[in-house]
Amino acid sequence: MRKQFIFLFALLISSNALLAQVFSEVVKSPDGKVQATVTFDKKRGNASYKVRYKGKEIIKESKLGLKVRGEYLYTGMVMLGSHTATQKGTWKPVWGETEEIEEHYNELTLELKDALKLKMNIVFRVFNDGVGFRYEFPDTKQVGLISVLQDATVFNMAEDFETWWAPSDWDSNEHTYSHTKISEIDATKYLSDIEPFNQHIVDVKAVQTPVTMQSGSGVCVSIAEAALADFGALHLKADSSGHNFTAFVIPGINPEIATVNGLPFKMPWRAILLSPDAAGLLTNHLILNLNEPCKIKGDLSWIKPQKYVGIWWELHIGKSGWNYREA
Repeated sequence: MRKQFIFLFALLISSNALLAQVFSEVVKSPDGKVQATVTFDKKRGNASYKVRYKGKEIIKESKLGLKVRGEYLYTGMVMLGSHTATQKGTWKPVWGETEEIEEHYNELTLELKDALKLKMNIVFRVFNDGVGFRYEFPDTKQVGLISVLQDATVFNMAEDFETWWAPSDWDSNEHTYSHTKISEIDATKYLSDIEPFNQHIVDVKAVQTPVTMQSGSGVCVSIAEAALADFGALHLKADSSGHNFTAFVIPGINPEIATVNGLPFKMPWRAILLSPDAAGLLTNHLILNLNEPCKIKGDLSWIKPQKYVGIWWELHIGKSGWNYREA
């Protein structure tokens, strides 16, 4: 009996030690239907996340992190702390489909640092219509530039979703969309397009964002970004042997560097839009809520939507010109 007690006591101590090595927090949407679980392994120094919607797994455990100035900010990190917050309110867009938009979310911030004491926060916001997360470099004491070499975020999708995608391209967003499974993504056919549309395909397994998917049960998911400013565009590379995506950022003039920013700075949000059907994606306000507020102060009544028809698609084939008599 004494031996059994000692064994159980040792097992309990061991279990508590393992739990102490892992931080895990579940962040739920205000209505409880969207759930993001954020985990930090203190022993390995890495962070991960997973997402559920209406009780069903959408994104399985996936790696979080970046490659910055030659370092990998997804392993060997130290957790300094964490905090949560809740926001509930409304705001009025300058113009749009609705007069007022609800902004209601629960938030988790992980505070991390690397071996060189570079501080990085990972912020998650969970809304009723999706999840947003981003990386922030908050240290105002450090002065200078930081080079983000690459985004190493993974989206490990729970199944081989039906996917609507356009190929990753250095400078064009005008490709037609394809419809395949994630595992079947292959942009080879786009290489036969007429110039210049075939010249800048990045990788035949890579896609632009937004990329939209549908599960076997009908749930619709779209991976996009918000608050994109002074940073490279988010693209995703599909795994050739599975159904996950790894993020990467289209670089600037130096192909080895995705972007260079001054400290402190915040990266764009990675947005995961969720809806029980495709129609719900049209009325989803996640990206609007994650975008920065309007920076124009004062009276905004002069801003009005207009209709515009350009002639470029006729101009470049010689059908129309700038002269009205040629139109």
